Amino acid sequence: MLRRSKYKRQSFFPLLDLPEELLVKSCSFLSAHDAVSLSRTCRNLHSQFHLALLSPIPVFERLGWMGHPTSGEQRQKSIRLGTEMLERHVQAVRFEFIWRDQGWGHQKGQVWIIAKSIKDDKTHKDESNFNGGRIVYESGVAPHANATEVVWFTPIPGEEYHLWYKVGSGGGHSLHLENGKLQVFVRDDANWNIRTNYSGLLQADLIPIVKDIPTLYPRMLMTLIESLIRQQEQGENVDAQVVDLLRQYHLSTSTPGLRVILDIMRDAQVCARKNSESLPLPAPVRAPAHVFAMGQPPDAPPHHRHIRLGRMIRLDRQPPLHAGGGNPPGGQNEEG
Repeated sequence: MLRRSKYKRQSFFPLLDLPEELLVKSCSFLSAHDAVSLSRTCRNLHSQFHLALLSPIPVFERLGWMGHPTSGEQRQKSIRLGTEMLERHVQAVRFEFIWRDQGWGHQKGQVWIIAKSIKDDKTHKDESNFNGGRIVYESGVAPHANATEVVWFTPIPGEEYHLWYKVGSGGGHSLHLENGKLQVFVRDDANWNIRTNYSGLLQADLIPIVKDIPTLYPRMLMTLIESLIRQQEQGENVDAQVVDLLRQYHLSTSTPGLRVILDIMRDAQVCARKNSESLPLPAPVRAPAHVFAMGQPPDAPPHHRHIRLGRMIRLDRQPPLHAGGGNPPGGQNEEG
């Protein structure tokens, strides 16, 4: 009888016996797919994980590069992927874009996501080895027609991530990327404060990841939120106008929710500053109107330099392609 009662008290799922803090920490080491699968095994786990996929943030509108007959096989560093948003709560990051090559001939274009330690002050010039970075993602060859590519990866604190590309040599090659979006998969709290306030700030255009948003209004809003938190903690009468303003943007007015808003806005400012610093503006060069790209270093080869239109890049016209498909104009196959 004693054995039976002892047996009944044993759990068939030891994870349920862990404290919530250890359970959430254990979940942080899982991939996005495994974390979602685990949360669906029972109601208790689902109620403790609170996993949420936040609204996407545009990273770029259009990127593109024309290959060089002799140096097109070189790997080139492109834009920075800002993954600092809610770094303490991130489970995984989803990066999506549409891409294609020149539309005919051999397929040689590729992209990579490369991680580099922020504390690594060494300057590596070996682009064939991604300047000493770690490969997070490596694509196959780019398709001839537009196709959607989705990449999941888990950012590591202390690392920053860049998009690298290779166009291909032999003449006539090009690589085109469009509609790059970044989504953060987070571990939210029981009241879903992260998901709710993140969506409200994004709709209010207060998450300046890639846009040139004036900093005065976000700073004023952060000052008002800090004042509201002090009023709530000290038991004073809260400012009704500030509360109405937050509700107008569908933002939380509770103390935990206000702290989440501050965290999101501070992370957004850090991410925007780092993204801006990683996009130096090179000296103007003459280039065809269809050559467009963003984020190249000033010492990039002339055939890889670009014309930058504000913070976003606009495609003025497409490179001419042979109407009948197949070979390029002139009827000759490409080299290589």
